Amino acid sequence: MNTGLYRVVLVGDAASIHLQRWATSLAERGHDITVMSESDWTQAPVNVVVIRPSTGPPAIRYIRAVVDGYRLRRAILQTNPDIIHLHYLRPSLRYLIATTNLRHVIITVWGSDILLSQSHPTFQWVRRLMLRRATIITASSRYLADRTQELSRRPVEVVPFGVDTSVFSPGTLPQPHGLAIAFIKKLRPIYGFDVLLRALAIVVRDYPDVHVLITDQADAQINGLVRSSGVQQNVTFVGRLTSGEVVELLRRSDLMVMPSRSESFGVAALEAAACGLPVVASRVGGLPEVVKDGVTGFLIPPGDAEALAKNILRLVGDEALRRNMGRAGREFVFERYRWDDSVEFMITLYQQCKKSV
Repeated sequence: MNTGLYRVVLVGDAASIHLQRWATSLAERGHDITVMSESDWTQAPVNVVVIRPSTGPPAIRYIRAVVDGYRLRRAILQTNPDIIHLHYLRPSLRYLIATTNLRHVIITVWGSDILLSQSHPTFQWVRRLMLRRATIITASSRYLADRTQELSRRPVEVVPFGVDTSVFSPGTLPQPHGLAIAFIKKLRPIYGFDVLLRALAIVVRDYPDVHVLITDQADAQINGLVRSSGVQQNVTFVGRLTSGEVVELLRRSDLMVMPSRSESFGVAALEAAACGLPVVASRVGGLPEVVKDGVTGFLIPPGDAEALAKNILRLVGDEALRRNMGRAGREFVFERYRWDDSVEFMITLYQQCKKSV
């Protein structure tokens, strides 16, 4: 158990539930936490400093970036932190200036900042420079750590974004439909919603009461795609949900699908597993680390609607299989992905970072 307490500045998006969870958990353990962000966090349990970027014509964007960088740097130094922890790598001039020659800097990459970043040479140069100057680099999965290490040429620590198993747990909430499938992603092409619709069209031939619950809102294009797939009676868009509402949705579901085309980690799969649900997911990115094929769910080739349908049908038609995989999934989360363990490991890295010269 870690006993040292630190004054930590977390730099990131204060509106993100992920950053909020890190800040809250660290503060609950007695650390002095300040979040610095371009967005606000209402009713935050920690100190939040909002530093919005300067505005003006694009022609002076570099001057603005320099000014913003020194504003952020000054705000950081005023807190006299033990640790400066950047969540999500923002390789811009303002962040480079803000962290230049500062000690005890940790960078946590999130995924898109490494996997889907711009290709402009200046952007790539700044990103590599920031990674190489960091004291410690962390990533949520081995897959993401390896991709980051290719850029940084330095070791990257794996600190999973774990699951609070006291919150994400099995339940017996009544189901509003027949057998329910959870899809807890945004309706972006990268997350394979079109693949799910093609698979669902196959599934409902044998099980017309299967229903998919989607945590996003549909626009005209998405609604048209659903109608053309002929499954409009089997899909419900529940809109953006709070963390507590996501738990309720999972407890009303029988299984979860993640047909993503790219995924740096897959915390949603772990949250579903913690709630006792089997998961059918694409064999991409970090998903094979969080879904044990044939044990806690099934892995399929990305973009393969027939394989997705086949494995959904296996689970829909076998209640015992769903129950056994769900139980194994929760045990897997307890063994490797408990949130408390992730927080304690991060604090251990803070200790190492503080001791570095």
